[in-house]
Amino acid sequence: MSSSLGGQLGDLILSGWLGDAPDGDDAAFLLLATPDERAPQTMPSVARALGFDSRPRAFTASPPSDVHVTISDDGWTTLHAPNGQQFTIPVHGDWIAPARARGWVALVVSFLPMSSDENAGEHTERAAEDAVIGLVPLR
Repeated sequence: MSSSLGGQLGDLILSGWLGDAPDGDDAAFLLLATPDERAPQTMPSVARALGFDSRPRAFTASPPSDVHVTISDDGWTTLHAPNGQQFTIPVHGDWIAPARARGWVALVVSFLPMSSDENAGEHTERAAEDAVIGLVPLR
């Protein structure tokens, strides 16, 4: 589940996947990345626009209140960003259940360009040293 998006923050890719939380249970993850080679210069600005600490490997526990995620009854999730920006992708029930149970989604903002043949999990592993993560509340 991935979607290319365009907007005030540039050309972005939003992808979702299930991963392990520190407690060992499933957690819902979203990845925000770009295919643009200028990602190391542009994506820290995207992280800051979301209210995240933009230092590589930083963790933001509480982004601003206008940054949140919603899930529709028909399986679409929307990342709500400042200035009314919205990024929407379809998600599966197995992704929705842990998001609703935890009340948050882990959002990874990658500072490396994402190639078209990478999935979100692979890209996140490759970008582990060049990304930030935040817990975005589910509303």
